[in-house]
Amino acid sequence: MSSEAVIASFLDRNTVSLTIWYNQVLFIFLVTVMLTVTVWRSRQLVRKQVAAERERSNLARYFSPNIVGALSNDLSDLDQSNTQHAAVLFADMVGFTAISEKSSPNEIMVLLRAFHSRLAKVTFQHGGTVDKYIGDSIMVHFGTPEPRDDDPVRALACAEAMIGEIENWNEERRAEGLEPIQIGIGLHYGEVVVGNTGHTRRLEYTVLGDTVNVASRLERLTRGTPSHVMVSNDLVSAVNSRGVDATDVMPGLYPDTSRRVRGRTAPIAVWCRAATT
Repeated sequence: MSSEAVIASFLDRNTVSLTIWYNQVLFIFLVTVMLTVTVWRSRQLVRKQVAAERERSNLARYFSPNIVGALSNDLSDLDQSNTQHAAVLFADMVGFTAISEKSSPNEIMVLLRAFHSRLAKVTFQHGGTVDKYIGDSIMVHFGTPEPRDDDPVRALACAEAMIGEIENWNEERRAEGLEPIQIGIGLHYGEVVVGNTGHTRRLEYTVLGDTVNVASRLERLTRGTPSHVMVSNDLVSAVNSRGVDATDVMPGLYPDTSRRVRGRTAPIAVWCRAATT
């Protein structure tokens, strides 16, 4: 074809250029493939995010929020035991044996869940770690997995908040014609060993050492006093050393006589919280 004929054919509106048509089809095909791959990858990413959030939610039902954060970040430090200072708190329902005797198993379970959930809520509000539930008791520590300078202050504030939480709960129970619940709390501050214990298929992140034993013993000693809380002088001194007055954190806190705890030869200087009327 001559140049004139080619131009005339090109300008003719009824003329179809196969080259242009092929290019358009190829362009549309490539765009479609790219969009398909983009949508597929986006959906895969959403699925992974949903699965990760589901796993995180499941972990949160069995671990404290700070431990869940460490596990989610894949911190290998949790597998390595280390020695550090931490505040340990034990809280126990006073008279639980007598309550169990006149309650059905279902009623006991409902009571324990309500008791534990209230104390756990207060613990998380103060940045503590719920170590475990032991029957009607709860073990909490502050300073794990990462220690903070205000660990003893938050532990003492948590104990005070637990007392307030139980008092509020007792008001609800009285309105329902139920007996009030009493609580005993023991607090100590000192050196602990932090890390995982147990089998590789069933690990437990916990703290061990004399500090844990003393805190547990102090909680048991509240049975023989009118006070609901017994705090070691070590923890009170640690709070004061942070520039905070322990009696401001826990009003009614006063120095008591030294106490002997089982397993220790020397007595321990303790403070008690005045019982509320």
